[in-house]
Amino acid sequence: MSRAQRLCESVHVASLGIWLGALGMSIASAAIVFPTIKSLGPHLDEFSRYSGPHSLIAGGQVANRVFLVGDIVQFVCVLAAGLTFGIAVMWLGLSMRRVSTFLRATLLLGLVGILAYRFGVVQPRWDEDLRQHWEAARAGDNDAAARSKASLDALHPVQTRLMGVTGAMVGAALALAVAAAPGPRIGEGE
Repeated sequence: MSRAQRLCESVHVASLGIWLGALGMSIASAAIVFPTIKSLGPHLDEFSRYSGPHSLIAGGQVANRVFLVGDIVQFVCVLAAGLTFGIAVMWLGLSMRRVSTFLRATLLLGLVGILAYRFGVVQPRWDEDLRQHWEAARAGDNDAAARSKASLDALHPVQTRLMGVTGAMVGAALALAVAAAPGPRIGEGE
């Protein structure tokens, strides 16, 4: 394996690992933030006229920023993974005739599709509903806040499923990339 192939595969595997880690940490952060803030029973002065649970607003303010950072990392990682895979196939001799290469390409294309759908369709609706919810809650318009909260509640399972499928596919792509990487295996050459 040439130095260029090693570098390309290393960056590819690292980008998949970072992607999986960022997604996992975003999900774990939300799973920690919301119950922790709920247990504190906060009252937010800025939302004093809102009759709904202030813990969801406080937790949402934190989680929204965590997921934004996670999404930026995912976007960078899908670019890095896609570019390094494309370079390996087009210029560095990675054969598309190998089943593992075909599966890796299929997973990467599927991931691009999922992220495009999530970032282009679902996330803008989520962000708009979240903005409307916070604005209505801040203004004490509890009916409008409830309507936007209901829309968020309807979108939450979609977001959850998309993130779960993304995690599974990134994990599979990572496992395939590691398993298919040429080079000495543990115990060889000793």
